[in-house]
Amino acid sequence: AALNSGNSGGGLFDSSGNLVGIVAAKDADESSEGVGFAIPTDVAKVVIEDIIKHGYVTGRPTLGFSTVDITSMREASYYGVDWIGVYISSVVKDGYGEKAGLKPRDYIYSVNSEVITTTDRIKEILEESNVGDTLLLEIWRGSDSIDVVLVIGEDVS
Repeated sequence: AALNSGNSGGGLFDSSGNLVGIVAAKDADESSEGVGFAIPTDVAKVVIEDIIKHGYVTGRPTLGFSTVDITSMREASYYGVDWIGVYISSVVKDGYGEKAGLKPRDYIYSVNSEVITTTDRIKEILEESNVGDTLLLEIWRGSDSIDVVLVIGEDVS
């Protein structure tokens, strides 16, 4: 469907006038043909009901920390770390990562025995998990290897 500029957040209707989605994004690039993306109404309805009832969308997992990919020794030097790889860049105060003992600048070597090389892989693991699941992280803090059991929490933001 053709989307007018500025219509993100507006309704997407079928030819009978039925609301079928909420427009989430539009690509207005010269190299594309006006592609639009919408959230289906059945998904939007659940999200809206959760926000009204709880103030946030329930059931969304979180680790309670953010990561950064260090891809060169120059970046490693900038961040004050020793190796190329995935590091914890920040930990949510009183969050699940902090409760598990994680700290900024921890190097994440593996999750559930799978060697981690990118932040994207950690995001994929989170998307495959549910609130309440546990992950075993092998992290390096300085020259010490530490096994951390992390319970996946619910994102209430």
